[in-house]
Amino acid sequence: RNIGTGNIEDDVEVVKSLQKQIAPTARDYADYELSEVITSEEDPNIAYVYRKLYTVTGAEKYFQITLHKSKDNTWLLADEQASAPIKFK
Repeated sequence: RNIGTGNIEDDVEVVKSLQKQIAPTARDYADYELSEVITSEEDPNIAYVYRKLYTVTGAEKYFQITLHKSKDNTWLLADEQASAPIKFK
């Protein structure tokens, strides 16, 4: 289920914040792409974003980013791990 916070402006701010935090700095990465925010069906305080990195050689690497909503409704980066390839819209 692909949903955000319910507020488009908040969703945009979450993505912008994520982009600043995870912008690739390694020289072997040419670009990256973020998926839509996917809220957990079991827990609305957990969400996932997938990141696809493009290397300078044309390879793709995928990562799953886990977000947790804090008590003040701020989304915080909780974890990032390698992921199987997924399709981006």
